[in-house]
Amino acid sequence: MRSWLELLWRLERNIFRIATSEEYRHLVRNLPNERTLDPASDGALVRWIVDEVADARPGVDIAAVQNLQSTLALVLLNRGLLRTGALERTVDALIDDILDELFGSSGLAASPWIRDGFSGGAAARQRSGCRLRGA
Repeated sequence: MRSWLELLWRLERNIFRIATSEEYRHLVRNLPNERTLDPASDGALVRWIVDEVADARPGVDIAAVQNLQSTLALVLLNRGLLRTGALERTVDALIDDILDELFGSSGLAASPWIRDGFSGGAAARQRSGCRLRGA
C-alpha cells in the first residue's frame, strides 16, 4: 500500500504536481459534470481499499483518509506557498498518516503533531527534528 501511495503522490505526471491551484480550478470548472479530479470525491476508492484490497484495521475513519488525500492534493497544488526543501517530507508525513489510519492501532493519533498537540510538544519537535528559537 505504501508503494502505491508513494507512486500515486510522487508521480511527476500527477495533476496536483503539474497544475497550480488556479489552473486546477479552471480545469475543474470545465470538466463535464460526471468527471472529477478530486482525490477523494465520494469515498468509493477508500472504501474499496478498506473493504477489498488491504487488510485494513477495523473502524477505519474513511472521512479522515479522504481528508488526508485532499490535504495531499492541496499541499501539491499550493506548493509555491511552502518550503520547497521540505515538500517531499511533507508528502511522506501525510502518506504515513494515511497508512496509520488504515493499518495503525492508534489511527491519526500516531501523527506527532496531533498526538502532542499542534503547539508541537517537546516530543513532537524531537521526532520531527524541529528546532525552536532558543530551544
